[in-house]
Amino acid sequence: MKLSMVRAKSPKSLKVKRDGGLKMALKCPHLVFVYGSLKRQQPNHEAWLANPDKGQAVFHAQGQTVKAFPLIVASRYNIPYLLDAPGMGRRVQGEVFAVNDLMLQNLDIMEDVPAFYSRGRASVELTDKSLIECWLYTLPDYKEELLQNECLANYASEELPLTPFVPRALRSTTDFYWEVKKTARKPDS
Repeated sequence: MKLSMVRAKSPKSLKVKRDGGLKMALKCPHLVFVYGSLKRQQPNHEAWLANPDKGQAVFHAQGQTVKAFPLIVASRYNIPYLLDAPGMGRRVQGEVFAVNDLMLQNLDIMEDVPAFYSRGRASVELTDKSLIECWLYTLPDYKEELLQNECLANYASEELPLTPFVPRALRSTTDFYWEVKKTARKPDS
């Protein structure tokens, strides 16, 4: 069963952390699980989740998906993709952030929902073994040959020196979609 893009209420299981308190939980009601370049110490974190112009984001916890997913690196830009194929691949390690409405909207823009990624719900097991529901971005309509790529449990750009991540500012917007999506067409040269 594939994840579907949904626009629904935020997960009900938002826990109030001592360091953030109820005030922050109310300001940042959405939990988002990030697994790639948006994680702390990764290339897109400062420009997006740590950027107050994009909205508010507060680190909540580390965790991993309850279901396995194929987390791969692909395209000429060496982007980490979570293929919308729950049950395949490996349980994926990542970070949970509590975000506000503006940040969630900006993440949807960054991930080009619904043209490129989908945002759906997934269960995440935190390091304390508790389970929460989070928003999760996955790549639907991917090319089947991507399933032949190595599936990672954890993405860290610095651990992949032969395939360096190309930051968003250094790539064109959508000219690579055809490399990973079945439904995208190769642009004319």
